Amino acid sequence: LSREQIDRVERLPWFAGRLEKWQARWNQCKYSATVEEKVQWLCKLCPEQPPTWACKLDVPNELVPGGSTADFAAGHFLNHIMLNWREGAKPATRLSREQIDRVERLPWFAGRLEKWQARWNQCKYSATVEEKVQWLCKLCPEQPPTQACKLYVPNELVPGGSTADFAAGHFLNHIMLNWRE
Repeated sequence: LSREQIDRVERLPWFAGRLEKWQARWNQCKYSATVEEKVQWLCKLCPEQPPTWACKLDVPNELVPGGSTADFAAGHFLNHIMLNWREGAKPATRLSREQIDRVERLPWFAGRLEKWQARWNQCKYSATVEEKVQWLCKLCPEQPPTQACKLYVPNELVPGGSTADFAAGHFLNHIMLNWRE
């Protein structure tokens, strides 16, 4: 996000409370994994079936450098990497070709990719980050969106008067690291 976009989000009346919750969670983090480690964990801890969105796994000590403890939000990670398979998209977490190949070898991956592609083909409008910041500020002025919050965006807020849905809670999760020091 740009500084101006960050400032607009920070002006939302509920944002300070949300930031406080994020900071408390960040302070509790046991270990901050690299993308490579997360790919390794996905392949080792989810070999037979894809993780659900809410799936949070305890990572065995032997997979964590220094034998530390770590939690792995496998479903969130999968959501962050999915746009590596969409042409022209900018994924939240970019994978190397070798990492993509390893994920693609998971037996459940082809089915998951088909679901993603079907959803992408149904998309009405692909919004920019700037548009999503505008939608967050206009559609959630008084309270923060829940994780499952999916909003219909009024035609007047969509270029060309098209239709769009906005997963406001997901977007908020995608931008929260702009506030992590």
